[in-house]
Amino acid sequence: MVVGSPTASFVNEVVAVCRQTPDGRLLDCNDACAMMLGYRDREDLLEAGRLVYANDSDLAAVVAAVEDLRKLSNVELALTRKDRSVAWVLQNLRSVTDDDGFVALDVAMFDVTEQRIASQRFEHQALHDGVTGLPNRALFTDRVSVAIAHARRRHLSVAIIVADIDGFGALNEKHGRGFADRILRE
Repeated sequence: MVVGSPTASFVNEVVAVCRQTPDGRLLDCNDACAMMLGYRDREDLLEAGRLVYANDSDLAAVVAAVEDLRKLSNVELALTRKDRSVAWVLQNLRSVTDDDGFVALDVAMFDVTEQRIASQRFEHQALHDGVTGLPNRALFTDRVSVAIAHARRRHLSVAIIVADIDGFGALNEKHGRGFADRILRE
């Protein structure tokens, strides 16, 4: 494929698409890409000059993988929006080459920020107590097993301290669950 200016269909795509150099310089994009990243329009994002990866190593890793495979699909990573918030995107990438070799990346992106936040919220709820927000038994068990394995490898010891609130059941019955929950949080 020869690298050239994008066709009108590229610019008018509903999906967020862009073309960038391996060092991250933005060659072209469409309005959907610009708006997904909080820019006014295509020209506004092109003026910024590049997509800003929230993790500096993401672009280098993607470029290396694309160079190896000549095509890379479904890479989830974080981009920084114009307002500095994070947009989690699922990118489908492919290299665009000319006669001399690798020249650019064509990128199609889907915003998966809401799904990522929901997934993180679900994971947090699965591993933390709903009242106190502290790690629950599942997370505690995992962390203790990791600590014990680490201690064994280094011939160290692990100490666990257990605290109990005497009469908590009676407190719960006498003053109600809401009051007892406030005591727990404190």
